[in-house]
Amino acid sequence: MLPFNISKCTTMTFSRTKKYVDERKYSMGGVILGSVIEKKDLGVIFDKKLTFRSHILASILKAKRMTGFIIRNCKHFSDTDTLKLMYYALVRPHLDYSSVTWEPTSRELVEKMEKVQLRFLRYLYYKDFGYYDKQISSVELREGYEMIRLEDFRNKNRIKFLHSLILGKINASDLLSKINLYVPHSQRNNDKVFKPHFSRTLVGYNSPINRMMRLYNTAQREVPELDIFGSGVSMLEGALKKIPWSRISST
Repeated sequence: MLPFNISKCTTMTFSRTKKYVDERKYSMGGVILGSVIEKKDLGVIFDKKLTFRSHILASILKAKRMTGFIIRNCKHFSDTDTLKLMYYALVRPHLDYSSVTWEPTSRELVEKMEKVQLRFLRYLYYKDFGYYDKQISSVELREGYEMIRLEDFRNKNRIKFLHSLILGKINASDLLSKINLYVPHSQRNNDKVFKPHFSRTLVGYNSPINRMMRLYNTAQREVPELDIFGSGVSMLEGALKKIPWSRISST
């Protein structure tokens, strides 16, 4: 059996209460383990309140640095398609990786992330026309360079994750057991597919599974042919392209 590196082991207590939490002392090999309020696991920073704010801010900072790296080192590039490839390879992974887990719940953080992409879009416009147009809107820039909002991209990924989970492509029986199907009391009340879990706390309300179920219910009302149970990947992709994401915020 591979031995533990005790010097790298710590304890962490998850709690939303503002009152004192009894943090018990744990030991390994006679050594009392230290306590932390944040811990990175598989590339995601978990905080004691499960807000993921630290992870999101750290991801934004990394993405800003990589955007600056592209701007500084690719100033002689004239092909915006090449610059977009650089952005997708070096910047977007910081803003997308494992987003199903840490999807921001506040508009403040959502807009902070969008500003990273907006900065890059304005740079592409500068490369094409030789100046920065302060009057052009973010919508025009995204349409011109065929890039969707980061929030919309994360929403698409959440529905894809739910699709893979339901069809058994993701082996996670504990997550699958949390999926609730909505059983209508009458034929008139059948506009929902899933029934999110009731929760008294924002943490429970905004849990990844609950948000996926709410998002799918909303998206399916907009595009009735969206079928998460019978569609293959290509059919699902086609239905996702029809969803008016501008009318669907992160729910």
